[in-house]
Amino acid sequence: MSTDAETVVRAAYRAAEGSVLDVQGFMDLFAEDGVFNNVVAGESYRGEPPYRADRTA
Repeated sequence: MSTDAETVVRAAYRAAEGSVLDVQGFMDLFAEDGVFNNVVAGESYRGEPPYRADRTA
């Protein structure tokens, strides 16, 4: 049994890294004003393409 949060995370991984590589599907999982944080790279992405990366590290 999965939780709603787990379902969203699994959908995000499948869209971004799975066998389908569904960029639009991945983007659709975020709120219009959402932010994607790439913690390893120290960057945050917001808005529509072309994305603006804000260096946080």
